[in-house]
Amino acid sequence: MIYRIVVLLTFLLLSEFAAGQDSFTNDSVNTVQPVGDFEVIAVEYPPFTTMEEPEHGVNFVLLDELIIRHDMHKLTPLFLPPARAQLQVQSGRWCLSFFPPPEYLPSTFLPLSDQKVILGLFRRTESLMFDWQHLSDLKGQKLAIMRYKREGAFHKQFIDAGIEIVQVESLAQGFKMLQYNRIDLVFSNQFPDFLKHLSESERALYQFSNTSIMEVSVGVYINNKCLEQYRALLPST
Repeated sequence: MIYRIVVLLTFLLLSEFAAGQDSFTNDSVNTVQPVGDFEVIAVEYPPFTTMEEPEHGVNFVLLDELIIRHDMHKLTPLFLPPARAQLQVQSGRWCLSFFPPPEYLPSTFLPLSDQKVILGLFRRTESLMFDWQHLSDLKGQKLAIMRYKREGAFHKQFIDAGIEIVQVESLAQGFKMLQYNRIDLVFSNQFPDFLKHLSESERALYQFSNTSIMEVSVGVYINNKCLEQYRALLPST
């Protein structure tokens, strides 16, 4: 089964969930804070945004690459619980956010990739094409996924398919385990940084799936009060 999920829609659903929980019930916990001009609001939602990876996930990797190309100030991730992130963006006290702001707050969406990011599975290279009709076709195999604190719908799809999840501290660890046959699969984007540093012969050891788990569009919101500061990042019209 192919899942095509737009990250922003996922965050919207996440914000609706937060509103139904403790968004407005505990002011001592859900307080609004000053956010620096070079901080980026995010919630824990691996593999897109996560505190568990040194590069903080796919979204931050793409944003950092854009910032470096324009020789701009290094950005700092600001991870908040969903309810706190929702209150923060509603307050307008921020410049950059992966969490979607309300429609009434003037903001500009900055796409971070012309193409969708493809997320799928790596295995040790075989002669046959790597695809499946249903995830249950991979039943019994061991899959490396970045360590997480709570099991969600994303992880449950693999568990329900009979795939054993092995939590790892980094993609590099997952690929090493794959190399030594300790696991069967690694969840990753199509071009992980780990492979970029390997020789061509070493990269040939790993095969990316033809079937994708997700195809996502990613981008970041700029508060219009900070638009001039980040205007150079916007696509030319």
